[in-house]
Amino acid sequence: MPDNDKDLVEVIEGEADALGLPKDPTVSLFGQPLKMLPGSPDAADIAIFVFITASYSMKPVIDTPMHIRDYFEGALHLQRCKPELSIKELSDGPYYAQFREPATNLFYTFTPDPAVLVVITGKSPGSRSGKASDYAFAVDIYTNATNIPRGIARHLNSLYMNGIVSSTNWDLVQSSFQVTQEECIETWRRLIGSEDPDEPHPAGQSTLPRFCMKCGKRLEDDRLKFCPYCGTKRAGSA
Repeated sequence: MPDNDKDLVEVIEGEADALGLPKDPTVSLFGQPLKMLPGSPDAADIAIFVFITASYSMKPVIDTPMHIRDYFEGALHLQRCKPELSIKELSDGPYYAQFREPATNLFYTFTPDPAVLVVITGKSPGSRSGKASDYAFAVDIYTNATNIPRGIARHLNSLYMNGIVSSTNWDLVQSSFQVTQEECIETWRRLIGSEDPDEPHPAGQSTLPRFCMKCGKRLEDDRLKFCPYCGTKRAGSA
């Protein structure tokens, strides 16, 4: 049964400790989101088992967590689950879950097999900002699997027409997260420039995003060039 005295962070940290995940991020990636998406229950699930049952904010959210979901489903072959009692329910499947702290751009994406926790933080200097160009993100990856950070980095980078390094305002990233441009860029280049034979690349899988970049709806057919919900052309389609 859930522990009423624990908040979402404590629950996830407890599960991560039980799986032997590192205390500090294995890799931290920084950049800027491509789009802002409408805040909604689907864009950001709230953990029922910590008794935050329907606290959603309609304030726009960064699209980076959506792309992490895409990687978990496409490359790791995991199915999204919404636990009702405990994160331990994820061990029944190949499952993963994604949660959001209410009314924030702080997201947790978690799976026990392979053991991975991805913490995504979006920051903007303007509290009322609704533009992706005003946001910076940090993607903190906790895992003992060496191929996972590389896979996530290469997946995210592939979504940017000219690559994420050249598409990022590094002054904004530096001021938001107190990191240096040189270290951030070196991490991206080290990961996206390396080949790993163990990295999952499902045969015949489309490289197009599985979610509409405008409305955030999941697209079940990878062959579609336009979103059937809002009509927006899919990023990367010919």
